[in-house]
Amino acid sequence: MTHILELSELPHEILNRILQQVMDRDLVRMGRLNRFYRELAIPNLTERVMEHMGRDGWRIYATMQMDARCGPVAPNSSIPDWFDGDQEVRLLGDTLRIDQGTLDLCFAAVPLDEQDGFRPLTATASGMAALASLRQIVLPADGACGIEIDLYICKISCHSRRLLRVDNISTATLPTRRMAQFLSSSSSSSSSHPTRCLAAQALFEPERIANVTYRATIQEGENAMMIEFEEIRITPEGWLLHISNLNDNLAVPTNLCRVGDR
Repeated sequence: MTHILELSELPHEILNRILQQVMDRDLVRMGRLNRFYRELAIPNLTERVMEHMGRDGWRIYATMQMDARCGPVAPNSSIPDWFDGDQEVRLLGDTLRIDQGTLDLCFAAVPLDEQDGFRPLTATASGMAALASLRQIVLPADGACGIEIDLYICKISCHSRRLLRVDNISTATLPTRRMAQFLSSSSSSSSSHPTRCLAAQALFEPERIANVTYRATIQEGENAMMIEFEEIRITPEGWLLHISNLNDNLAVPTNLCRVGDR
């Protein structure tokens, strides 16, 4: 402890040079010590994760689709004609920020470019609405069918944009029925607001090293609940662990090969 206190008294320029020589895992451990070291570690950690993404091709990747295990539709459920039971959303973690309090790596959830390899889809300002729609799944308002989320760390070729390796983090199922019940109850208590909205996170067990932030919305008078996925978060320890796992030449699952491996 005495050594750490003496280290903290050094000028920031010298501390930054020291941190540049520290291994990734040790940098994270140092950032966990206290607020002083956390603030010192964040710029260095940001730079290293950006190098992982840009130079080495590491990305966090998520698929969201209708849960095949969701069971029968409730007897009082009215399934509208527009409902598509095969909806799927495929997202890559793109722009990075680091949570100042937790050190979590927070990635903007960007739709996958299905036509031009394994890369995030970009759009002009006029196409932002269309881009947002690719992050959404629309369910009947009673949440009769669940949504299953699979989360991965993957390595993408920086040249061909092909998917090279992948490691599954975990799977989570959104509690869509409970979400619908909550939004329904909020409607009865606040009838002056035509739109009811719930912001929440899907946690990935058992370690809870990652989560996906989403927003569920029901428009008054419409039999639909829209769920939009906004951000993917993972602890720096989880990020480094799964990157390390991928050094074992893991095979790419066939359901992921269809994009960018043509």
